[in-house]
Amino acid sequence: MDIKEKIEELRAELHRHNYNYYVLNAPEISDKEFDDKMRELQDLEQAHPEYKDENSPTMRVGSDLNKNFTQVAHKYPMLSLAHTYSEAEVTDFYDRVRKALNEDFEICCEMKYDGTSISLTYEDGKLVRAVTRGDGEKGDDVTDNVKTIRSIPLVLHGDNYPASFEIRGEILMPWEVFEELNREKEAREEPLFANPRNAASGTLKLQNSSIVASRKLDAYLYYLLGDNLPCDGHYENLQAAAGWGFKTSEHMKKAHSLEEVFEYIRYWDTERKNLPVATDGIVLKVNSMRQQKNLGFTAKSPRWAIAYKFQAERALTRLNKVTYQVGRTGAVTPVANLDPVQLSGTIVKRASLHNADIMPLSIVIVAMGIALGGLAQIIAGILEFKNGNTFGGTAFTAYGCFWWSLVIIWILPVSNAADSFSMGAYLLLWAIFTGGMFAGALKHNTITKLVFGSLTLLFLLLSIGDFTENHTITLIAGYEGIICGFTAIYSAIGQIINNEHGREIVKL
Repeated sequence: MDIKEKIEELRAELHRHNYNYYVLNAPEISDKEFDDKMRELQDLEQAHPEYKDENSPTMRVGSDLNKNFTQVAHKYPMLSLAHTYSEAEVTDFYDRVRKALNEDFEICCEMKYDGTSISLTYEDGKLVRAVTRGDGEKGDDVTDNVKTIRSIPLVLHGDNYPASFEIRGEILMPWEVFEELNREKEAREEPLFANPRNAASGTLKLQNSSIVASRKLDAYLYYLLGDNLPCDGHYENLQAAAGWGFKTSEHMKKAHSLEEVFEYIRYWDTERKNLPVATDGIVLKVNSMRQQKNLGFTAKSPRWAIAYKFQAERALTRLNKVTYQVGRTGAVTPVANLDPVQLSGTIVKRASLHNADIMPLSIVIVAMGIALGGLAQIIAGILEFKNGNTFGGTAFTAYGCFWWSLVIIWILPVSNAADSFSMGAYLLLWAIFTGGMFAGALKHNTITKLVFGSLTLLFLLLSIGDFTENHTITLIAGYEGIICGFTAIYSAIGQIINNEHGREIVKL
């Protein structure tokens, strides 16, 4: 046997052992034997670079050389799924499909893995490209990092796969690996990952693929695209893909009725806690590819699929204390230290706390901005103009419009409309306007001066915070805003009480 044949034999053997261990969970040799064969292959490849292969098992270890990610357009757009938390909306989805098709159909029920989406392209049985979802139209080429994930085949088994195809799935960090990684970060006094999804996503975008390799990411593949697929059935295609070496979910099931769909959902709502990776729902897909094509797409999502999301798991525990971690960039992260509690298959003892500025926008805040902040002030401004109070009318009307414009920025984002520079300029203009109002307030009572003076300072600090992207300045602005708010509330209540009683009861 010559050197080239020996190298190819070792590669084939190691590919098979990787598959047996990481996909089938049925190793045939010991870790030491595997490592010995890997070292032998590495030595041979180093001595004979003319036989280099980008899909060799040795690529699994990664490289410490940095490489900028390039943007790659998706051949097939990666659209988001419509999702629901309601069984009634699942029923509506099922009824829409039935009416649109007007023929028998099957629903493929599968787990919705909570990781980061990936698109893998294979040509002639070899992995040639791995691309993140990105904006759905294009994503980042992370091929070097994905090659380190041992459950993703670099070379396919058999010979009955299409010459070229795409398979999509989810990159995940198993609970066990996630907990180990956070223990290491805790020991180094670094901020903890909030959940396995964030950990997997952050890891996949690292420039150092050798670190990615050490993180022991996993992957489940769930959708096949391309010409000349083996079957019309989505479920059947994934069964075929499993035979080529892909790790697919063993928990997929075809449902022939709505009741079978709900049985699947209710079973996994509880049983998912025993899975080794995070899941957050169930994906329902029309099984027939022909029927999928007939149903088509909306502008944002396919009509033939929907994601039913489980309610977020909750548990009651005791908060013992809050500590603070300083990252290498200087960012301070508060950490909650808790009595141990089990959530989604893992024991939680510590959790990163988040500042209010990164919490999801609440509908309560939006409603307050529209009604109390906007409409109420504009009505008050109109009434003040009718009473001949130009200052009060201008103030109420202008700040009512401010709240409406802010709500529009929140709920109608467009490309770069609310970037830091734009928001800085927006707030600076309001600071200038409020400064003018403060000048007009100098002839009014002390509390009115304080309201407009503190409001001018608030807009100015917020503007500087956005221009510089300095979180400390924004935090200071937040505390100053609290003072401004209480001052304005005091002024409003005081004026109401004094006007109603016809004398000064509240000192203004």
